[in-house]
Amino acid sequence: MGFDYVYWVKVFTAVVYGYISALGAIALESALYIYVFLLTAVVIYIFLAEVIWRMSGMKVRRRQSYLNGAGGYAGVYLLAWLLFFNLLA
Repeated sequence: MGFDYVYWVKVFTAVVYGYISALGAIALESALYIYVFLLTAVVIYIFLAEVIWRMSGMKVRRRQSYLNGAGGYAGVYLLAWLLFFNLLA
């Protein structure tokens, strides 16, 4: 399993969850839910990194599995959330 695949899976997941977060923020109309969406994004990232690490047959270090794509995931998630929120609102 190459790291390019892992990176793009995380980026795609960030775009999808950014869209879901934007829909939720519009529907709930409360600023307090921002923290819930951000915390859920972190939990999704940890779960995704753990699943990918276990699927790789543990051939790579766990730390490497977690760090690969972390910045891309965070940046794409925030960008997607802002973009979809402004387009849908």
